[in-house]
Amino acid sequence: MAKTTHHATIVIPPDARGQVLTEFSLSNRLANVLRALKAQQLGDLHGFTFQEISRYRNCGAVTIAELRRLIEKVCPRPPDAVPANEFFAVPDYARQFRPSDLPLSGRLTNVLERNGVARLADLRKFTPHDFKRLADCGRATRAELVRLMVRVAAGEFRPAVPSFSPTQLAPALRPLDEALAALDEDWRKMLSLYLDGDSSGPLTTLDIARRFHVTRARIGQIMLLIVEKIRKAAALRMRACLDGMADYCREQVCPFSPALFAQWLAQSDTSVPHSPVTYVWLLGKMNPALPVWLHGQGFRQMSERESEIVWALATVLRANGKALPLQEAWKLVCANLGARRPHQREFLAAVKHTKELTVDFPTPGTGIVRLQRRYGSPVRPVSPIGRDEFSRPLPSSLAIARTMSTEQQNIIPDGTPHHAAIMSLLADRVKRMTQ
Repeated sequence: MAKTTHHATIVIPPDARGQVLTEFSLSNRLANVLRALKAQQLGDLHGFTFQEISRYRNCGAVTIAELRRLIEKVCPRPPDAVPANEFFAVPDYARQFRPSDLPLSGRLTNVLERNGVARLADLRKFTPHDFKRLADCGRATRAELVRLMVRVAAGEFRPAVPSFSPTQLAPALRPLDEALAALDEDWRKMLSLYLDGDSSGPLTTLDIARRFHVTRARIGQIMLLIVEKIRKAAALRMRACLDGMADYCREQVCPFSPALFAQWLAQSDTSVPHSPVTYVWLLGKMNPALPVWLHGQGFRQMSERESEIVWALATVLRANGKALPLQEAWKLVCANLGARRPHQREFLAAVKHTKELTVDFPTPGTGIVRLQRRYGSPVRPVSPIGRDEFSRPLPSSLAIARTMSTEQQNIIPDGTPHHAAIMSLLADRVKRMTQ
């Protein structure tokens, strides 16, 4: 029993995590251990096991016993390890969680997925003893699973807020702030330089690598690791907030930008320790449904679908003869394209990546789109001929026909090779343009 309690996870109730440790009467030895842990509040101890803390210097049985008494003052009956012969109990709020979304080691994630645990609800048919018979599931891996279930039972991964509101942003961002604070100090500095630069302006990854005496590739790896750590630590608790932000942008047909985020901060009278650019970038990584515009429009080569949306939007703008709000422009594009109407995020992605349109923002949540005068009319994309239409490579005459306008169809002589196929192609193109 002593061994089991030694592996128990420290669980601090949410309402007690802000208490400062210096308010308690502590021995010098325990105070030094907590200082080595960089723990200033009770919440900093949440998630540790007594065994992990006992590994610190001068932390013996007497010091651990003192720490237990301190924890019991806050949580009179701390949860112990799950009994070995009882099935795992999974709360309703966590049953649809995937192992890959939780802060687990790669080994435990692979063990769960390999044995059919796609959701935490699947753990209800297992006991801790069952994992002893599984490959690559040793004592440390089983202890990690038990600690996870203790944290789930304590409600640690429950959403921080039930729904999103721009006027109540502080509690919604708390999980993200805690995850950023838990990062290595050098990693936080790298992230700040990567997104915000310094007083001299933006920095490249090569500049950052030289400052920290690492390679440029290592900076890229660290950014990926930061995103993964933040996602696993905060995404589940911020699920309602992330979905609410995406719903807001979808309903208003507006991009998620640092200016919009700063406006929400002003409405909620909230101060945050990091820049709006940092929050927007990380929130976009945690929820791909957010239409992130980190630095306004970013031009790149567009897909055929994006070109189709830009063509339809340019047609709408010419027909109206004036700039339009993004929300109104999206509705008119949907009416123009009919069954091929774009999703709001798909529409915003096309507008972001084209050089033929410019978006101005009188307010952060209201975009006005207009034609860029220095560019000509967008060319309507033509779908490529599929293999079911021609079994051999496209003849040069057909390739030329794809670029011809409908007004030029009458100048094709009857003796042109593949004349029938060319006329069929042009007729199909006219049909599509009139739909």
